[in-house]
Amino acid sequence: MIYRGKHIYLRTITPDDFNLIKQWENNPGNWKVSSTTHPFTDEQIFDFVNSNQDIYEHEQLRLIICLTDNNKVIGNVDLFNFEPLHKRVGIGILIDEPHRNKGYAKQAILLTEEYCKLILNINKIFCNILEDNTYSIKLFTTLGYKKICTKPKWHFYNNQWFDEGFYLKRF
Repeated sequence: MIYRGKHIYLRTITPDDFNLIKQWENNPGNWKVSSTTHPFTDEQIFDFVNSNQDIYEHEQLRLIICLTDNNKVIGNVDLFNFEPLHKRVGIGILIDEPHRNKGYAKQAILLTEEYCKLILNINKIFCNILEDNTYSIKLFTTLGYKKICTKPKWHFYNNQWFDEGFYLKRF
């Protein structure tokens, strides 16, 4: 599956993404937002990139973000907690450090929303954002996500509690 924008496109994960997925998943700098507590094994990542990427079967889908001009992989979008009956899904995004603050995350989210509306028949998309993640809060609120509530001391990381906001967008 490919969804194209002006500067980026989204595609499903392939076995060729093994090294990048391993790098992202096993980077302790990403663990605060992903709730990861220890590195994934090569076997776990191999199984993931080689698995059937069917959102209806697994209730989640990872989309790889690539630059249109050179096909370079720069990040990924995760769809999770997919509930087709209730027409809702969660969204998370990761952009590799050198490619941040260039508008790619915004484009990726907009393309993902289009996919969710047209293909998955979703009418609600949500995200959970730690209250100290001002970049993500600005990104999602700029795109029309409304803060529904704050979950106090919801996220425990590095012996510290963090509040988490729940953001929702209806189509």
